Amino acid sequence: VILTFDDGYEDFYVNVLPLLKQYQVKATIYIIYNSIGQTDYLTKEQIKELIDSGLVEIGSHCLDHYNLTALTSSSAYSQISGSKDKLEKDFSIKVKSFAYPYGAYSSSTIAMVKQAGYEAAVSILPGIKQSSNNLYSLYRLRSGGTTGNYLLNIFEKYKS
Repeated sequence: VILTFDDGYEDFYVNVLPLLKQYQVKATIYIIYNSIGQTDYLTKEQIKELIDSGLVEIGSHCLDHYNLTALTSSSAYSQISGSKDKLEKDFSIKVKSFAYPYGAYSSSTIAMVKQAGYEAAVSILPGIKQSSNNLYSLYRLRSGGTTGNYLLNIFEKYKS
């Protein structure tokens, strides 16, 4: 199980980090680079503290939160690679994973994510089965009222 959070909102620092520390649980947060320091988003100092905790992996969620499939190839690649480069430079870290804004991706955006040097990318497709065949479109379960029922149905299916 991997806990993931998108966008880089400040409430992650305020509400989630204390729980991660209390329970010694790790998580990944996908940062929109050009939102750093804006109202309601994480600051560079807060991101540094997340990294220093040893509990939070920083992933990329583009420079801006654009639908990559609606951009030209060069703009999409700039969004994908630029955010990785800037996060790595600013925080002296290796950014290994990527989250597609709005969950929108295509075969060409997957190729760009690979070309930019990411090791994996997450989608918003619901599911729990992961394999090396979908490293650039990993499934996730979104929190909400139906997630618990979804998991119960899956566990019941595999229990028999």
